[in-house]
Amino acid sequence: MLNRRTYRLILTLILLLSCLWWTTAAQAQSAPYAAIQTSATSVKAGDIFSVSVVAGSLTDAYSLDLGLSFDPSKVQVVDASGNPVSTVTSGDIFSDVQSLVDTVANNVNNGTGKIIYSCRIKTAAEGGQDTGVNITARKTVISFNLKAIQPGAVQVNFDPSFAPAGGQGILFSNSDTDDIAISPSNRTNLSLNISPVYQLSFYSKNDYSTSWSGDSGTVYIVGTGFQPNAQYSLDYYDASSTPAIQATQVVSADGSGRLESYCATNTNRNAQPGAWRVDIKSGGTLVYQTNFNVNADAIPEFPTAPGLIVVLAICVLIFWKKRKAALEGSD
Repeated sequence: MLNRRTYRLILTLILLLSCLWWTTAAQAQSAPYAAIQTSATSVKAGDIFSVSVVAGSLTDAYSLDLGLSFDPSKVQVVDASGNPVSTVTSGDIFSDVQSLVDTVANNVNNGTGKIIYSCRIKTAAEGGQDTGVNITARKTVISFNLKAIQPGAVQVNFDPSFAPAGGQGILFSNSDTDDIAISPSNRTNLSLNISPVYQLSFYSKNDYSTSWSGDSGTVYIVGTGFQPNAQYSLDYYDASSTPAIQATQVVSADGSGRLESYCATNTNRNAQPGAWRVDIKSGGTLVYQTNFNVNADAIPEFPTAPGLIVVLAICVLIFWKKRKAALEGSD
């Protein structure tokens, strides 16, 4: 059994470890931090969603320089209606002295994918104050809307190329103009994936001028919303669903995510009219599936070559019977 001295030693060690843990946790909790965040859990091409930059655990914060970068081919900064904008909305980061805050820079460039925002507390000589504010709770620096343009992975980052922020993307300074450093581990960028929104249109002519009527010999298809310059395979099925009505087509989407394909409806006499199906795959994985209607008169009773053979056989039979009757009559 453990004696009293050993118990005291164990309790002392536990107490020391607890103090060390609480001290470390408090230090970690009080370290300045910043994050780019969104409440959107899933984003599809065409969606508009809100993004904010937040920060906290700041002591004597007096000014702020912020630079963000994004891929302008994937997202654009817009208003609630989806129209491009040139500025963002200031947050409540300096709400305790909001009337004393001077916005130095507020600019959005949707062409280069850059956001620049700077603000500071006015000095006492300007009608403000010469001391900063303590920001303990999480507060919003700026907020803005993004519109998802094209599917794929996209990031909104603290821009290290933004010089005023000293290569950090975001930099607070105190009233003595000293930097309030936010370590890389406490700066969180935004990563998200934009899901595609596929759409297929069906036509009766290869100039895509006439919508599919269901009774033509070939259906021409235009797809939009696909991954730009990506390769896809298409399989077509008649109303019986199996087997594929023609060989697999492999096509590539263009730079805007548009692809084109076609399916001949008049090459298989056994094809079933009704709801035909097209399966679109990427790398063997089904990404989109939809149906289109094919009328019975779009499917010939006989395909061309066998039909000619049958017609020829009938003609030969008729000729033979007439020849035989003529020979019998001459007897």
